[in-house]
Amino acid sequence: MFDLYYYSLNLKNGQSEGRLPGLLAETAPRAAARTRSQDLLCALLTFGEEFVPPPEQINVWLAEASSLYFTTPGSVTAGLRQAVHFINEALLQYKQKTSGTSQLSGMLNLAVLHGDSVVIAHAGATHSFSLTRAPVREDYDPDVINLGLSHDLVTRFYTTTIQPGDMLVFCPRPPQTWRANADGSALSREAFRRRLAQTGADLQALIVQFQTGNGQVRAAAPRVAGLTPAAQTGDQLERHATGPIYITGDAAPLDSPETPPPGEPRPPSRDVPPPIRHTKRPAQQRQEPARPARPAPQWQRSLVGLIKRIQVVNARMGRALNTLLARVIPGNADRLPAFTPAALLFIAIAVPVLVVAIATTVYVKEGRAAQHAAFLQLAQEYTGSAVLENDPVLQQNAWNLAIQAVDKAEQYGVTEASQKLRRTAQEALDVMDHVQRLDFKPALEVGFEPGIQITRMVATLADDIYALDAISGGVIHLKYARPVFERDDQFICGPGQVGTLIVGPLVDLVSLPADNPHNATIMAIDAAGNLLYCAPGRGPEAIPLPRPDMGWGNLTRMTFNRDVLHVLDPVNNAVWRYEGLALDFDAPPRLFFSTETPSYLGDAVDMAVSNEDLFILHATGQMTRCIFSQYEFSPTRCEEGYVYKIPTVNQGVDELPALPAIFQQIRATQMPEPALYILDQSGPAVYQFSLMLKLTLQFRPGLYLENPLPKTAPTAFILTSDRVLVMAFDHQLFAATLP
Repeated sequence: MFDLYYYSLNLKNGQSEGRLPGLLAETAPRAAARTRSQDLLCALLTFGEEFVPPPEQINVWLAEASSLYFTTPGSVTAGLRQAVHFINEALLQYKQKTSGTSQLSGMLNLAVLHGDSVVIAHAGATHSFSLTRAPVREDYDPDVINLGLSHDLVTRFYTTTIQPGDMLVFCPRPPQTWRANADGSALSREAFRRRLAQTGADLQALIVQFQTGNGQVRAAAPRVAGLTPAAQTGDQLERHATGPIYITGDAAPLDSPETPPPGEPRPPSRDVPPPIRHTKRPAQQRQEPARPARPAPQWQRSLVGLIKRIQVVNARMGRALNTLLARVIPGNADRLPAFTPAALLFIAIAVPVLVVAIATTVYVKEGRAAQHAAFLQLAQEYTGSAVLENDPVLQQNAWNLAIQAVDKAEQYGVTEASQKLRRTAQEALDVMDHVQRLDFKPALEVGFEPGIQITRMVATLADDIYALDAISGGVIHLKYARPVFERDDQFICGPGQVGTLIVGPLVDLVSLPADNPHNATIMAIDAAGNLLYCAPGRGPEAIPLPRPDMGWGNLTRMTFNRDVLHVLDPVNNAVWRYEGLALDFDAPPRLFFSTETPSYLGDAVDMAVSNEDLFILHATGQMTRCIFSQYEFSPTRCEEGYVYKIPTVNQGVDELPALPAIFQQIRATQMPEPALYILDQSGPAVYQFSLMLKLTLQFRPGLYLENPLPKTAPTAFILTSDRVLVMAFDHQLFAATLP
């Protein structure tokens, strides 16, 4: 069990403003829920400088929020959500009743000590710093809106496991020096303590330390390293320019280097300047008291030390060089050959440079290894927290933090340990996120030349693939040779004169059923509405589509299903429907829509048809769904912004008009497994949805593939009847078999 010690910093223009408003730290009341009876809660509610509610009002809100947390049954996060929701609603009501507060908003830090775990909640773009045995962890999300601005508030959760002496710092606007070292690396705990003392002119912060105890909350005063609690004065506390800060006199961290064993004299701190000793002087000798010499900056001291070490090494190397020359050069050892001034100058320059190069190499190598180990330890702590966590939301957050720590560790090198940790964390997240990892391999026996860009693909029942090359505007035939594909160099299907028609660059293609009157395997179309029927071993056949009365705009996409051809014409805000038996589309088209027409199709990037349902994918990632009807009493209906339904880890479903992805292509599969597959260029990934747009699975590349996928965005995809998923990256194709 732990005790919680807390201390606040409230500075304005470098001067203390007294007790920090919006601070709360307390134990569980007697009426607390059974699962909360041993919890300790601390909170910091802060506001901008424009307007701050009265302190007594802030205290009322915090007291009620604390009561809500301790009396709400369920998980820790459920109770924290109730507390955050109450303060947000109370602040919104306060703004309605108080004039001049339209811009008022707040940030809330909450932390609950539950056993040996601390659950942190953020409402607003505030900061928390966890000081454990690992590098200091900063929790911060700049995209979270502040309290009092919306009823739809997002709460961010973080968790960590603590040991005696660990600390937690809440600060809405921390100094930049608290956030990282100059080189971007994470701060150590001792370095952060030193920087706690180097506060700016304006600062609000709550500092918490955990020590072995019996579950009490104790207010504490700060202690400067090198001074006993009884010896320190307020003046000394204001002069701890660089010394580490502890917040209790008798609860210094167990591993503190400044705390010697009992009975041993305490050595003076190198970081804290000694107290100024004032002596009485005669009245006639009144002078300004001498100021203590300002210590040189750390970089200057380090540079001087390095130069001295170089000089020592240089001297040693000079003596060693003389000894070596005496042994290898014939003649009298006492009379070595004289060196020319140029040679001596070269040696004087080369030796220090060589020494510095060797020292730098060793430093960089050892420093990178230390950083790698530190972040790997942090990832292991997050992994342990995730395994022990029962709340799925907190568990998901912990796994994500573990992945982030592994990412930082692998910036300093990839090891078996980092790969193992990543796999463990990623597999857990994949289960939560409905992700299936695939082992992609090159799909072609002989790859395409770089001058090809595959943008559309279709597959036949024989699992051959036909790929549209946007550069040439023609189609490439790939024969399935299991497990790879081979290019058919004899296949002809592209722009040019075909019969009496001039066919332009092709923009889309569809596969055709076998035994059709044209004996074709695919049908392609150009922007002017010319259809091109193609098959291996024969030349193409071209037929123009009948134009609608209003003429073409610019045709970009087409689908074919059950003798019905749909053509997308974004310029005319239209989808044209051709009904023709045996692939004969000799009748003029009709507009797919009736009374309800989508407001804008100019940003439509793709479409798919399943039975009578038309799905139009927009560049924004939003979806329009239309249900066709040829009856006047029940016209065709369209629903713009058709929501994606995403299952969540807490067994709920989020309905979203768009996802954080770059959706570019959509494909529909028919019976017996009707589904929608959408290509995400940012993944790369392929999402599988039901026809109601509920997420089923995400197909993503595996970790540490033997043949890594290109860094560029995927340009096309197709799923064959043999359940082989093929993704194109311009001229490169990769394939993986779905389980």
